[in-house]
Amino acid sequence: MPLSVNSDTLRSRASTGKPARQLQSAWTAAWENPANPKPLPMPLQTLLTIDARQRIEQDAAERGEGGRQLINYFVGQSVGMFKEIRPAAEVLRMMSEECDAVLEQMGQLVSG
Repeated sequence: MPLSVNSDTLRSRASTGKPARQLQSAWTAAWENPANPKPLPMPLQTLLTIDARQRIEQDAAERGEGGRQLINYFVGQSVGMFKEIRPAAEVLRMMSEECDAVLEQMGQLVSG
């Protein structure tokens, strides 16, 4: 199922203090909750949270449930176009094939 830019992501200052689109998580929910303190401006938010974020990333990498709930990732608006998970090699192959096709078309335009 594709991710929705409107419901699966948000623009938040929770990670760096600067608004950035990121996947929603328990981390962003806590920082966006009006009952909690607002994020600090950049770069203070990063300085405040760097140790916690490193522990979250380590726990998530070790498949810890707490880390998996808290970790969040920066994404662009194109995340809404994702329809499935594919191996990186397949994605790179597809990009390379598309590039080759575009370059061939451009060559044909130039040569007339």
